[in-house]
Amino acid sequence: MTPERWSRVKALFSAALDVSPENRSAYLKNACAGDDVLLAELQSLLAAHEEPEPFLETGVASHDEAFVSHDAHNWIGERIGAYRIVSLLGSGGMGEVYKAVRDDDQFSVAVAIKLMRTDLRGGLIEARFKTERQILAALDHRNIAGLMDGGATRSGAPYVVMELVEGLPIDKYCELHNLDVRQRVNLFLQVCSAVSYAHQRLIVHRDLKPNNILVTADGSVKLLDFGIAKLLEGNDTDPERSETVTSLRAMTLEYASPEQVAGGVITTASDVYSLGVVLYRLLTGQSPYGSRKTESQRVAHILSDLVPTKPSLSTTVPQQKELAGDLDNILLMALRKQPTSRYSSVEQLSDDLRNYLAGLPVRARGNALRYRAGKFVWRHKIEVAAALLVVISLVVGVAVSMHEARIAEQQRVIAQRHFDSVRKLANTLLFELHDEIETLRGATKARDLLVSTSLEYLNALAKEAGSDRALQEELAIAYKKVGDIQGKRHEANTGDPQGALRSYAQAIALLEPIVAADKTDYRAIENLANSYLDRARLSMVTGDVKGGIAEVAKGVAQFEALQAAKPNDQAVLFGVGEAFSAQAEVLHSDGNVADAIVYADKAIAVGEQLRRLDPKNLNAAVSLSAAYSNAGNYLDTRLSTEEQFKRAKSLYEKALVVDQELVANNSSSLRFRRSLARTQLNMGILLYDHRDFAEALKLFQLAQPGFAAAATDKNNMRAQFELALAESYLADGLLSVGKLPDAQSLLEKNVTILQSMVQRGSTTQIEFVLGRVNVALGSLYSQKASDKKLSPDLQLKHWRLAHQWFDEGLVRLQKIADGASLDPSEIAVLDKAREDINRADKEITRLTRG
Repeated sequence: MTPERWSRVKALFSAALDVSPENRSAYLKNACAGDDVLLAELQSLLAAHEEPEPFLETGVASHDEAFVSHDAHNWIGERIGAYRIVSLLGSGGMGEVYKAVRDDDQFSVAVAIKLMRTDLRGGLIEARFKTERQILAALDHRNIAGLMDGGATRSGAPYVVMELVEGLPIDKYCELHNLDVRQRVNLFLQVCSAVSYAHQRLIVHRDLKPNNILVTADGSVKLLDFGIAKLLEGNDTDPERSETVTSLRAMTLEYASPEQVAGGVITTASDVYSLGVVLYRLLTGQSPYGSRKTESQRVAHILSDLVPTKPSLSTTVPQQKELAGDLDNILLMALRKQPTSRYSSVEQLSDDLRNYLAGLPVRARGNALRYRAGKFVWRHKIEVAAALLVVISLVVGVAVSMHEARIAEQQRVIAQRHFDSVRKLANTLLFELHDEIETLRGATKARDLLVSTSLEYLNALAKEAGSDRALQEELAIAYKKVGDIQGKRHEANTGDPQGALRSYAQAIALLEPIVAADKTDYRAIENLANSYLDRARLSMVTGDVKGGIAEVAKGVAQFEALQAAKPNDQAVLFGVGEAFSAQAEVLHSDGNVADAIVYADKAIAVGEQLRRLDPKNLNAAVSLSAAYSNAGNYLDTRLSTEEQFKRAKSLYEKALVVDQELVANNSSSLRFRRSLARTQLNMGILLYDHRDFAEALKLFQLAQPGFAAAATDKNNMRAQFELALAESYLADGLLSVGKLPDAQSLLEKNVTILQSMVQRGSTTQIEFVLGRVNVALGSLYSQKASDKKLSPDLQLKHWRLAHQWFDEGLVRLQKIADGASLDPSEIAVLDKAREDINRADKEITRLTRG
């Protein structure tokens, strides 16, 4: 249902309530003006409105009393499958839930068995019961009550064997344990995790409420009852595709979204709304619409434009100050009447709740500079106060020092003091403030400003200080950090690779004399080694293969010298691992795959050693994940045997374990989510190359949120590139299963993004991905042109478009091949493009002549 049509339904429904019942039918026919579908929708809503309460939570459950007195009595003590029924746990619309125990002498376990009522066999109810069982079979999550078995009784009644959950409804648990606001939000995040997991598998719960969310004694959440859950890709025989009144009854009105009540299209946004109602009740103890009214009044409130009361304004809530602000806005955004105005996913809602807990800005409050700045200041009160004092000192000090530098000799002491103040400020900007905001979301531009400002101060000081070695080293580190922000590989950067190469060169020029003069200046040696490695990696992707090989050799040599001097230093060991990874990357880019794998394995060995020495070292964990993935990538180019394929897959699986652990323990970290997304993408590419298109597509889809989250920083060109790369593979996956419109939308968007990147600062990586996207668009139009149902003119049009895209991609890819070594998978893309453009030529000739 479109927003415009929904607005019209609400307006007519409200107006019809003001018309007397005897005149209402004539009013509706006149108002609908021949729109029979609109008329049926309004009649259904009005019928539900007039029905005696409680009308939504009864439905087929009106037979429960008779069923309990008959079926429950008969089933106690009976055996179903390998289980014997012990007692009745509860009853519902489709059936009963019993406690049962294993009864076959194999092992002892207590379970819950949901058994369909015998008087409801067949039709919608049996189909819905079987749908629930199929949904549970697809779910395996620590916060979802799991499916253990299933089948049918001797009489043919379907049943489901589930994990027995012993706990309290989440609202009662919170009250019993007297949890505060933050504890309740943390507990609720477990619910979001379960619902988000179900959504990733295209399942909408549709009946989220406290009674379906139990909390065990150890504080673990368990989500229950997928009895009316919806498969988003259901077929035309889906039992849920029924008339409005039937759909209205299959829900709990207290927690239902407006589109559920209106019989509209159900999406994941419906669960977002229900989660908002649940959280509202957890935090305030009442409904967003106040005290309970009649069912008909509640329907009218839900379908109206009435905005729920802010949680902080609830007169019964003692924690008003805690709820005011972020939580108010988060809840009101989740409870917006229009689905498109809510959070677009449960993950977005979770992110805002985590940001609230961490004191970070939340999406629901918008991007106002004043608000975001306030959040930053609140988190860094001491640092900001200190920085403010230093900045004030700088303004005063620089002005005074420049004035007094021209005065007499007796003022040199004062001038030196101000010189030191400026130097201290530059170092504060360069090391303390920069490092503090480096991992903040959207900080690329701010980092660039801090380091550039620091560099200006240091340059000015260097002209006055002459041969001050310590100052020269600080200046070199500043150039190194500028280079990182401009174009460091695999990290957030502004997309200026040539500028980055110049900055690294300046850092190296300053550091080499310092290291030559003092072999014990380990800090300078480490920065010099890292500058060599970063310049080597960047040289390879900008076409300077020889330069990259020479630079990486210098970097490896410096780290090996450091390790000899400091054999037990974990930071040095970490650098050695990074050096081996860079060596492998450069060798692979030069076509030396065998040696690349040797160095990749060395990097893995170092990473695993660091992981054993310090399991809490997050940088080492990320580096180990990257080492596993890189080794898998290099094997991908040589997959001539099943053994090599299995090893590549095993390496990606190890990387996934590391990444998933990092995300689980640090869910708000963009860095760890990007690392997980990269591993999912690499695993998907491996499976796609082996024609396992369905599993590859799932992994490409799982990877998208991690890349998209990082790409919200529009100044981070690395994140923009990674998102474009991931979406190009997602488009390949969609093409492989025939989803042409979705693939076309992604490909056309990314052509524009990648072309913009080429104009800003091209690399062979960006050029190659743009070439891949060009070829993929050619493949898309080839598929369209191959549809025999099209007219010859339309086929010819599609073939010409395909030829155009193939030609553009082929020119771009051939240019890369002429200047660099391509691995077998990249050569395969080029060869396929040649075959495709030849086929397009033949088809165009055939259609033109015919």
